[in-house]
Amino acid sequence: DFPLYDDEAFRYSGLPVFAHEILKPTLLRLQHSRPRDIKSSLNIHGMIIKQYHAGIVIFTPPRDGKKYFIGVDVSEGLAFGDSSAIFIMDESYFQVCRYHGKIPPDLLGHLTMALGELYNNALAVVENNNMGHTTITTLKAESYPNIYKKVIEDKKTKEISVKLGWNTHRQSKFDMLNEGIKILRDGRARINDIDLIEEMQTVSYAENGLPELNGKDRTVAYCLACIGRKHYDGSIRVRPGQLSRETHDLGPRIMKDDFF
Repeated sequence: DFPLYDDEAFRYSGLPVFAHEILKPTLLRLQHSRPRDIKSSLNIHGMIIKQYHAGIVIFTPPRDGKKYFIGVDVSEGLAFGDSSAIFIMDESYFQVCRYHGKIPPDLLGHLTMALGELYNNALAVVENNNMGHTTITTLKAESYPNIYKKVIEDKKTKEISVKLGWNTHRQSKFDMLNEGIKILRDGRARINDIDLIEEMQTVSYAENGLPELNGKDRTVAYCLACIGRKHYDGSIRVRPGQLSRETHDLGPRIMKDDFF
């Protein structure tokens, strides 16, 4: 009845996933002092980065010795559909870069690789549902060294298999979201993308208790990065950032053996 802020005067459909009282301080910080996009000041020659330059925002350059984590939400890349999103943070949950825009899933793999190599071969956590398979296949074909994987044991045959990427189903959706909620609630997340915070304000649970994530690509990418950080086992091979190894890239081509 007596809202403190204008946005509190409006009713939200369903139950909010992210507490607005937690989001509000970050939103106010970004409204008063939005981090500068520094990508134009960096010496980046990758053609895929240049091609999708408009959707990329770099808040902080890569630092030697730091470990980074990438969350990737994949869309079909169609003009009338959802956008794809990339969220990159360091091991302290500080957001250093983001991408948001329309891009075919195979080229999203190249863009993820280019940004991943720039950020010391960051661990890439890609949702492997639907079009995500195409993005992961591109990363695998290009021998990107740090793709999130899950080891699965067959309950009957006891055979061990490795699945690349994050499979989103009913339970894993809650696992992913709860990790993102926890990091935000604990005050560890340092989000620099105001569009992400504004999107988080609109994420809610439906009447059936399930989170509604359609069109919430920035939020999914953030949560995937948090999952990668949670399951990090120390195996990321850190090396100085490199640019994409595409055949049309202007940077030097890196051989697979360079990663070992």
